[in-house]
Parts: sequence; C-alpha cells; structure tokens
Amino acid sequence: MAKQNGALIKETRKAAGMSQEALSKASGVSVKDISKVERGIEDLAPEKLEAVAKALDVTPESLLLPEKPLTDDEKELLELYRSADADTQKAATSALKGEAPKSQDPMSAMMGMFGGMMGGAAGGEGAAAGAEAVGGEEQKEAPAEEKKEE
Repeated sequence: MAKQNGALIKETRKAAGMSQEALSKASGVSVKDISKVERGIEDLAPEKLEAVAKALDVTPESLLLPEKPLTDDEKELLELYRSADADTQKAATSALKGEAPKSQDPMSAMMGMFGGMMGGAAGGEGAAAGAEAVGGEEQKEAPAEEKKEE
C-alpha cells in the first residue's frame, strides 16, 4: 500500500509544481521522509500526511486512495444518492448492504427506490426504470417458502 500512497503523493506534488524540497518547507516534513514515501519504502504518520496534504492543498484522503475513475453508472448512482433526501439515502445504503425489508430482495428494493427517484412510481414501474438506468433487468420477487407443519 505504501507504493500506491507514495505514487499519489508524488503525482500530486508534481501536479502542484513542487519539488520535494519545496514540499518539505511547506509541510515541515523532511525531504528524506518525503523521498522514502514516494519510493514506497515508508508510509507517513497521520500527522505528517495531514501536513503534506495541507501543503498540497488537497485532503489527506485523496493521498491515500488510488484514483480510479468512476464508471458512468457509478457517476449516475452517486448523483442520484447525493440528490436524495436523508430517508432515501438511508434506504439506499441499507439496500446495498443487503438489509432490505424481508418482503423484497435487496436488488429489487434498491431498483425500486432509485426508479422512484428517477420519476417512476415506487415499486413495479420504479423498479423497471431503476434497473434500466443501471443497465440491469428488473428482478422478480421470489415466492416465499411455505411453512411446513409438523
């Protein structure tokens, strides 16, 4: 993981037009430490990472997570999530975690919710619209298991 973090720090530093020496002066982190991190030999301690991030005018998290562009579907889901009210966001999170109501499988619940946000009715029509929006098919609810009496 150190190599990924170091590569991100190096890319960000170069994009900011800074040398290791300039970053060292701006952050208070030694050139030696910056060099070791960029080469993937060491990780920065949290307080040093925060100082480097501040000097580069980025968040510490942006230096920890490898940049991976979002797909169009991920961008759409993120946009829908951010535009939703708090209850809908909570329901979406629960559905993605598989915590949907027992009457629905998680995928149907999520599709119905997102479909409703996209202008369809909640449930059937919303599920179909939501499924189409993310490139999938509407899922049918599986029949409940019959209880056996002994």
